Amino acid sequence: EEVDVDINENDIEMETMRSSGAGGQSVQKNETAVRLIHRGTNQCVVCNFSQAALGREQRRGCRHQLRDAIVAKTTAARITR
Repeated sequence: EEVDVDINENDIEMETMRSSGAGGQSVQKNETAVRLIHRGTNQCVVCNFSQAALGREQRRGCRHQLRDAIVAKTTAARITR
């Protein structure tokens, strides 16, 4: 059964941060990670990008991961009922 989830952009809190790990000096200078938090479900997704500036495509990919996480949580809740 396919679950359709409608996510309002106003329910998403986005934080940018510096990525950790190997990658040289530019990892410490550039904000290459995004944390998205969905306020309705309190679901959180963190996406790291290797030395890439945070652009529209990276944020879109992270939103897709957040949507997938919400769908998985919703599906699991339906199965356990």
